[in-house]
Amino acid sequence: MGVKQALYDKVIGHIKTAMEIVRRDNLPCSVNMQLVSMPKDADQLLPFARLCAEIRPCYGIIKHCADSRDGELGVDYSGYVNIFDVMRECERLSDDTFRIAVKWSRLEDEGKRTYAKCFGPAHILQASGNGLISPCGQLFNSRYAKMHIGNYCFERWRDIFYSDRYLEVMNYLASDDWDSRISCGPNCLQHNTNKYLDALMKGERSLPDLTGVTPPPHLGFL
Repeated sequence: MGVKQALYDKVIGHIKTAMEIVRRDNLPCSVNMQLVSMPKDADQLLPFARLCAEIRPCYGIIKHCADSRDGELGVDYSGYVNIFDVMRECERLSDDTFRIAVKWSRLEDEGKRTYAKCFGPAHILQASGNGLISPCGQLFNSRYAKMHIGNYCFERWRDIFYSDRYLEVMNYLASDDWDSRISCGPNCLQHNTNKYLDALMKGERSLPDLTGVTPPPHLGFL
């Protein structure tokens, strides 16, 4: 990210200390490292994976990069396939107590959308560092102010969630007036959620029976 070496060393030290505390106190939480990568960053994948294997967080994850709808970052999604071999080599550094994970589900489909309506934000909202609540990070910019729901620096989250404004934005995204294939950038945070919910709404899949199923970890993830 272009930070000074001293800050990099401090972050690495914090991760090591966090893992020492987790192991010492047998804490039921995860400390993870992630690399958001474009295809052009292929030379950084193995160094990142080896660093993770040395520090040994709970896992290290290699993720796609979500571009804006205007393509401001210039991500070549078709280029990811050319570095899959390097990603698999990274995964091979995993062992019984540590894992390198590659977010294959977001890399293999090149972020292409088969759905128009956006149901995801009702399940996964995003907040900016300045407290702004928006359907997704791609809409934080002030030019998308009509999609902004509130700001928890000035309002209670409960009041934002139960507001008419929240319902207005959620209903608009789920209406025929919104088309994610045109209005959104590829591979947004809600992409997989939208694929699942779109298929559910179309009757192409049904909700699974979760009776007796152990809940997955990280249900309280922030």
